[in-house]
Amino acid sequence: MSETPDPILDRLKKLIDEERWIEAYRFLEEHRGELSGVIKNISEVEESLRRNAVSQAIEEVSRGEDPGRYRDILPREVLDFLEAYRARDWKRVIELGERHRDTLDDYVTNLDKLLDAARYNYVATVYNTNLHLAEEGRLEELLALVTRAIAEAYGSPEAAPDTIKSIADSVRQALEIKKLVEQHAAEITRAQGILEQFSEAISKGELDKAEQLLKDNAGLLAKTIGGDTLDTLKLIVELNKLIANEELGEALDLAWRNRERLSKVINNVDAVIQDLEFSHLLKRFAEGDESAARQLLEKHLSLIHISEPTRPLYISYAVFCLK
Repeated sequence: MSETPDPILDRLKKLIDEERWIEAYRFLEEHRGELSGVIKNISEVEESLRRNAVSQAIEEVSRGEDPGRYRDILPREVLDFLEAYRARDWKRVIELGERHRDTLDDYVTNLDKLLDAARYNYVATVYNTNLHLAEEGRLEELLALVTRAIAEAYGSPEAAPDTIKSIADSVRQALEIKKLVEQHAAEITRAQGILEQFSEAISKGELDKAEQLLKDNAGLLAKTIGGDTLDTLKLIVELNKLIANEELGEALDLAWRNRERLSKVINNVDAVIQDLEFSHLLKRFAEGDESAARQLLEKHLSLIHISEPTRPLYISYAVFCLK
Protein backbone atom coordinates (compact mmCIF):
# COMPACT_ATOMS: atom_id res chain seq x y z
CA MET A 1 0.00 0.00 0.00
CA SER A 2 1.08 3.61 -0.54
CA GLU A 3 2.30 5.55 2.44
CA THR A 4 0.51 8.71 1.20
CA PRO A 5 -1.74 10.06 3.99
CA ASP A 6 -5.39 9.43 3.17
CA PRO A 7 -8.31 9.13 5.60
CA ILE A 8 -9.86 6.25 3.61
CA LEU A 9 -6.57 4.40 3.44
CA ASP A 10 -5.93 5.06 7.13
CA ARG A 11 -9.32 3.59 7.96
CA LEU A 12 -8.53 0.47 5.90
CA LYS A 13 -5.16 0.08 7.60
CA LYS A 14 -6.78 0.37 11.02
CA LEU A 15 -9.30 -2.40 10.22
CA ILE A 16 -6.49 -4.63 8.95
CA ASP A 17 -4.32 -3.98 12.02
CA GLU A 18 -7.25 -4.93 14.23
CA GLU A 19 -7.85 -8.09 12.09
CA ARG A 20 -11.43 -7.06 11.42
CA TRP A 21 -11.25 -8.83 8.07
CA ILE A 22 -14.93 -8.78 7.17
CA GLU A 23 -15.22 -5.03 7.74
CA ALA A 24 -11.92 -4.46 5.95
CA TYR A 25 -13.02 -6.42 2.89
CA ARG A 26 -16.37 -4.67 2.75
CA PHE A 27 -14.71 -1.28 3.22
CA LEU A 28 -12.33 -2.01 0.34
CA GLU A 29 -15.19 -3.04 -1.92
CA GLU A 30 -17.12 0.12 -0.99
CA HIS A 31 -14.17 2.47 -1.64
CA ARG A 32 -12.41 0.52 -4.36
CA GLY A 33 -12.46 3.50 -6.73
CA GLU A 34 -10.74 5.84 -4.28
CA LEU A 35 -8.29 3.22 -3.02
CA SER A 36 -7.24 2.01 -6.47
CA GLY A 37 -5.33 5.23 -6.93
CA VAL A 38 -3.27 4.80 -3.74
CA ILE A 39 -2.92 1.00 -3.59
CA LYS A 40 -0.82 -0.26 -6.50
CA ASN A 41 -1.54 -3.98 -6.01
CA ILE A 42 -5.18 -3.55 -5.01
CA SER A 43 -6.28 -6.83 -6.61
CA GLU A 44 -3.81 -8.81 -4.48
CA VAL A 45 -4.88 -6.91 -1.36
CA GLU A 46 -8.52 -7.51 -2.23
CA GLU A 47 -7.96 -11.28 -2.64
CA SER A 48 -6.01 -11.48 0.62
CA LEU A 49 -8.75 -9.63 2.49
CA ARG A 50 -11.44 -11.82 0.90
CA ARG A 51 -9.76 -15.03 2.08
CA ASN A 52 -9.34 -13.70 5.61
CA ALA A 53 -12.93 -12.44 5.60
CA VAL A 54 -14.17 -15.86 4.47
CA SER A 55 -12.30 -17.59 7.29
CA GLN A 56 -13.62 -15.10 9.81
CA ALA A 57 -17.19 -15.44 8.50
CA ILE A 58 -17.09 -19.22 8.73
CA GLU A 59 -15.70 -18.97 12.25
CA GLU A 60 -18.51 -16.62 13.29
CA VAL A 61 -21.14 -18.89 11.74
CA SER A 62 -19.72 -21.82 13.68
CA ARG A 63 -20.29 -19.76 16.85
CA GLY A 64 -23.97 -19.32 15.96
CA GLU A 65 -24.11 -16.27 13.70
CA ASP A 66 -26.64 -16.28 10.87
CA PRO A 67 -24.92 -17.29 7.58
CA GLY A 68 -27.21 -14.83 5.77
CA ARG A 69 -25.13 -11.96 7.12
CA TYR A 70 -22.25 -12.98 4.86
CA ARG A 71 -23.94 -13.26 1.47
CA ASP A 72 -21.52 -10.73 0.00
CA ILE A 73 -18.53 -12.77 1.18
CA LEU A 74 -19.45 -16.42 0.83
CA PRO A 75 -20.56 -18.23 -2.34
CA ARG A 76 -24.12 -19.55 -2.55
CA GLU A 77 -22.95 -23.17 -2.11
CA VAL A 78 -21.07 -22.34 1.07
CA LEU A 79 -23.98 -20.34 2.46
CA ASP A 80 -26.43 -23.20 1.80
CA PHE A 81 -24.07 -25.67 3.46
CA LEU A 82 -23.57 -23.50 6.54
CA GLU A 83 -27.29 -22.70 6.84
CA ALA A 84 -28.13 -26.42 6.72
CA TYR A 85 -25.47 -27.10 9.36
CA ARG A 86 -26.81 -24.33 11.58
CA ALA A 87 -30.36 -25.71 11.20
CA ARG A 88 -29.06 -29.22 12.05
CA ASP A 89 -30.56 -30.52 8.82
CA TRP A 90 -27.98 -33.29 8.71
CA LYS A 91 -29.31 -35.04 5.62
CA ARG A 92 -29.08 -31.79 3.62
CA VAL A 93 -25.62 -31.08 5.02
CA ILE A 94 -24.45 -34.46 3.70
CA GLU A 95 -26.09 -33.93 0.29
CA LEU A 96 -24.65 -30.41 -0.15
CA GLY A 97 -21.25 -31.48 1.13
CA GLU A 98 -20.96 -34.23 -1.46
CA ARG A 99 -22.50 -32.21 -4.30
CA HIS A 100 -20.35 -29.09 -3.82
CA ARG A 101 -17.22 -30.68 -2.36
CA ASP A 102 -14.86 -28.94 -4.80
CA THR A 103 -16.20 -25.49 -3.95
CA LEU A 104 -16.51 -26.16 -0.23
CA ASP A 105 -12.93 -27.46 -0.01
CA ASP A 106 -11.71 -23.95 -0.88
CA TYR A 107 -13.68 -22.37 1.95
CA VAL A 108 -14.20 -24.95 4.68
CA THR A 109 -10.88 -26.28 5.94
CA ASN A 110 -12.35 -29.05 8.12
CA LEU A 111 -14.98 -30.21 5.62
CA ASP A 112 -14.37 -33.94 6.10
CA LYS A 113 -14.74 -33.68 9.88
CA LEU A 114 -17.95 -31.69 9.51
CA LEU A 115 -19.37 -34.27 7.11
CA ASP A 116 -18.39 -37.15 9.41
CA ALA A 117 -20.16 -35.41 12.29
CA ALA A 118 -23.21 -34.75 10.10
CA ARG A 119 -23.40 -38.43 9.06
CA TYR A 120 -23.26 -39.59 12.67
CA ASN A 121 -25.79 -36.98 13.79
CA TYR A 122 -28.17 -37.91 10.96
CA VAL A 123 -28.25 -41.61 11.88
CA ALA A 124 -28.46 -40.83 15.61
CA THR A 125 -31.33 -38.39 15.01
CA VAL A 126 -33.29 -40.94 12.97
CA TYR A 127 -32.75 -43.50 15.74
CA ASN A 128 -33.69 -41.18 18.62
CA THR A 129 -36.68 -39.68 16.80
CA ASN A 130 -38.15 -43.12 16.14
CA LEU A 131 -37.18 -44.78 19.41
CA HIS A 132 -40.87 -44.84 20.38
CA LEU A 133 -41.26 -47.64 17.83
CA ALA A 134 -39.20 -49.90 20.08
CA GLU A 135 -41.45 -49.11 23.04
CA GLU A 136 -44.44 -49.98 20.84
CA GLY A 137 -42.86 -53.29 19.83
CA ARG A 138 -42.37 -52.15 16.21
CA LEU A 139 -38.68 -53.01 16.07
CA GLU A 140 -38.82 -54.13 12.41
CA GLU A 141 -39.84 -50.59 11.40
CA LEU A 142 -37.13 -49.02 13.56
CA LEU A 143 -34.45 -51.29 12.08
CA ALA A 144 -35.60 -50.47 8.53
CA LEU A 145 -35.40 -46.71 9.24
CA VAL A 146 -31.95 -46.93 10.83
CA THR A 147 -30.61 -49.16 8.05
CA ARG A 148 -31.90 -46.75 5.39
CA ALA A 149 -30.39 -43.77 7.23
CA ILE A 150 -26.99 -45.49 7.36
CA ALA A 151 -27.17 -46.21 3.62
CA GLU A 152 -28.09 -42.58 2.91
CA ALA A 153 -25.29 -41.24 5.12
CA TYR A 154 -22.48 -43.63 4.20
CA GLY A 155 -23.52 -45.21 0.93
CA SER A 156 -23.59 -48.71 2.44
CA PRO A 157 -23.70 -50.24 5.95
CA GLU A 158 -20.18 -51.63 5.45
CA ALA A 159 -18.75 -48.12 5.03
CA ALA A 160 -20.13 -46.93 8.36
CA PRO A 161 -17.85 -46.73 11.43
CA ASP A 162 -18.29 -49.16 14.31
CA THR A 163 -20.07 -46.57 16.44
CA ILE A 164 -22.80 -46.33 13.80
CA LYS A 165 -22.93 -50.06 13.18
CA SER A 166 -23.49 -50.57 16.91
CA ILE A 167 -26.76 -48.56 16.69
CA ALA A 168 -28.17 -50.90 14.06
CA ASP A 169 -26.75 -53.92 15.89
CA SER A 170 -28.52 -52.92 19.11
CA VAL A 171 -31.85 -52.71 17.28
CA ARG A 172 -31.17 -55.99 15.51
CA GLN A 173 -30.34 -57.73 18.79
CA ALA A 174 -33.49 -56.33 20.41
CA LEU A 175 -35.50 -57.62 17.45
CA GLU A 176 -33.98 -61.08 17.80
CA ILE A 177 -34.80 -61.10 21.51
CA LYS A 178 -38.37 -59.98 20.72
CA LYS A 179 -38.77 -62.82 18.24
CA LEU A 180 -37.41 -65.32 20.76
CA VAL A 181 -39.79 -64.03 23.42
CA GLU A 182 -42.71 -64.23 21.01
CA GLN A 183 -41.67 -67.72 19.97
CA HIS A 184 -41.34 -68.77 23.59
CA ALA A 185 -44.75 -67.29 24.42
CA ALA A 186 -46.29 -69.24 21.54
CA GLU A 187 -44.58 -72.41 22.73
CA ILE A 188 -45.83 -71.85 26.27
CA THR A 189 -49.37 -71.39 24.95
CA ARG A 190 -49.10 -74.64 23.01
CA ALA A 191 -47.64 -76.42 26.04
CA GLN A 192 -50.49 -75.17 28.23
CA GLY A 193 -52.99 -76.58 25.77
CA ILE A 194 -51.23 -79.95 25.78
CA LEU A 195 -51.16 -80.02 29.59
CA GLU A 196 -54.89 -79.28 29.68
CA GLN A 197 -55.49 -82.21 27.31
CA PHE A 198 -53.21 -84.36 29.46
CA SER A 199 -55.07 -83.46 32.66
CA GLU A 200 -58.42 -84.13 31.00
CA ALA A 201 -57.22 -87.52 29.73
CA ILE A 202 -55.99 -88.47 33.23
CA SER A 203 -59.30 -87.42 34.81
CA LYS A 204 -61.23 -89.57 32.31
CA GLY A 205 -58.95 -92.55 32.76
CA GLU A 206 -57.70 -92.28 29.15
CA LEU A 207 -54.19 -93.19 30.18
CA ASP A 208 -52.95 -94.34 26.77
CA LYS A 209 -54.01 -90.97 25.32
CA ALA A 210 -52.24 -89.14 28.15
CA GLU A 211 -49.09 -91.18 27.59
CA GLN A 212 -49.18 -90.51 23.83
CA LEU A 213 -49.55 -86.77 24.40
CA LEU A 214 -46.33 -86.78 26.39
CA LYS A 215 -44.49 -88.82 23.76
CA ASP A 216 -45.67 -86.73 20.80
CA ASN A 217 -44.80 -83.42 22.48
CA ALA A 218 -41.74 -84.42 24.51
CA GLY A 219 -39.44 -81.84 22.90
CA LEU A 220 -41.81 -78.92 23.38
CA LEU A 221 -42.68 -79.89 26.95
CA ALA A 222 -39.05 -80.42 27.94
CA LYS A 223 -38.26 -76.94 26.59
CA THR A 224 -41.15 -75.17 28.31
CA ILE A 225 -41.75 -77.01 31.59
CA GLY A 226 -38.37 -78.74 31.93
CA GLY A 227 -37.21 -82.31 31.66
CA ASP A 228 -37.77 -83.06 35.37
CA THR A 229 -41.39 -81.99 35.24
CA LEU A 230 -41.94 -84.01 32.07
CA ASP A 231 -40.53 -87.09 33.80
CA THR A 232 -42.88 -86.47 36.71
CA LEU A 233 -45.87 -86.37 34.34
CA LYS A 234 -44.75 -89.69 32.93
CA LEU A 235 -44.61 -90.97 36.51
CA ILE A 236 -48.22 -89.85 37.02
CA VAL A 237 -49.29 -91.91 34.00
CA GLU A 238 -47.44 -94.94 35.36
CA LEU A 239 -48.99 -94.46 38.80
CA ASN A 240 -52.49 -94.20 37.35
CA LYS A 241 -51.97 -97.33 35.29
CA LEU A 242 -51.09 -99.27 38.45
CA ILE A 243 -54.22 -97.93 40.16
CA ALA A 244 -56.39 -98.76 37.15
CA ASN A 245 -55.04 -102.34 37.26
CA GLU A 246 -55.72 -102.46 41.03
CA GLU A 247 -52.03 -102.94 41.72
CA LEU A 248 -52.45 -100.67 44.73
CA GLY A 249 -49.44 -101.93 46.66
CA GLU A 250 -47.09 -101.14 43.79
CA ALA A 251 -48.84 -97.78 43.28
CA LEU A 252 -48.46 -96.90 46.96
CA ASP A 253 -44.80 -97.86 46.95
CA LEU A 254 -44.18 -95.81 43.79
CA ALA A 255 -45.97 -92.80 45.26
CA TRP A 256 -43.99 -92.93 48.54
CA ARG A 257 -40.66 -93.27 46.74
CA ASN A 258 -41.44 -90.27 44.50
CA ARG A 259 -43.38 -88.16 47.00
CA GLU A 260 -41.12 -85.11 46.66
CA ARG A 261 -41.25 -85.15 42.86
CA LEU A 262 -45.01 -85.65 42.81
CA SER A 263 -45.53 -82.76 45.24
CA LYS A 264 -44.30 -80.36 42.53
CA VAL A 265 -47.20 -81.15 40.20
CA ILE A 266 -49.91 -82.59 42.49
CA ASN A 267 -51.89 -80.54 44.98
CA ASN A 268 -52.17 -82.16 48.46
CA VAL A 269 -49.96 -85.10 47.54
CA ASP A 270 -50.05 -86.39 51.14
CA ALA A 271 -53.85 -86.62 51.03
CA VAL A 272 -53.62 -88.49 47.73
CA ILE A 273 -51.12 -90.97 49.21
CA GLN A 274 -53.31 -91.39 52.33
CA ASP A 275 -56.36 -92.17 50.18
CA LEU A 276 -54.31 -94.61 48.17
CA GLU A 277 -53.09 -96.32 51.34
CA PHE A 278 -56.66 -96.54 52.65
CA SER A 279 -57.86 -98.10 49.38
CA HIS A 280 -54.96 -100.56 49.48
CA LEU A 281 -55.81 -101.64 53.06
CA LEU A 282 -59.48 -102.07 52.17
CA LYS A 283 -58.53 -104.24 49.24
CA ARG A 284 -56.26 -106.37 51.44
CA PHE A 285 -58.96 -106.62 54.11
CA ALA A 286 -61.50 -107.73 51.48
CA GLU A 287 -59.04 -110.38 50.39
CA GLY A 288 -58.91 -111.75 53.97
CA ASP A 289 -55.81 -110.06 55.32
CA GLU A 290 -56.55 -109.59 59.04
CA SER A 291 -53.51 -107.37 59.57
CA ALA A 292 -55.08 -104.90 57.16
CA ALA A 293 -58.06 -104.55 59.51
CA ARG A 294 -55.77 -103.67 62.42
CA GLN A 295 -53.95 -101.09 60.29
CA LEU A 296 -57.25 -99.57 59.23
CA LEU A 297 -58.27 -99.23 62.88
CA GLU A 298 -54.93 -97.80 63.90
CA LYS A 299 -54.38 -95.39 61.02
CA HIS A 300 -57.69 -94.48 59.44
CA LEU A 301 -60.74 -95.33 61.60
CA SER A 302 -61.76 -94.44 65.14
CA LEU A 303 -64.62 -96.99 65.07
CA ILE A 304 -65.53 -99.62 62.56
CA HIS A 305 -68.52 -102.00 62.71
CA ILE A 306 -68.40 -104.86 60.26
CA SER A 307 -71.72 -106.60 59.74
CA GLU A 308 -70.68 -108.34 56.57
CA PRO A 309 -67.47 -108.68 54.53
CA THR A 310 -66.59 -105.44 52.77
CA ARG A 311 -66.40 -105.78 49.03
CA PRO A 312 -63.10 -104.89 47.33
CA LEU A 313 -62.76 -101.22 46.48
CA TYR A 314 -62.12 -100.80 42.75
CA ILE A 315 -60.32 -97.65 41.66
CA SER A 316 -60.29 -97.20 37.94
CA TYR A 317 -58.35 -93.96 37.95
CA ALA A 318 -57.11 -91.19 40.19
CA VAL A 319 -57.46 -87.49 39.45
CA PHE A 320 -54.24 -85.54 39.80
CA CYS A 321 -54.50 -81.79 39.70
CA LEU A 322 -51.64 -80.04 37.91
CA LYS A 323 -50.36 -77.00 39.70
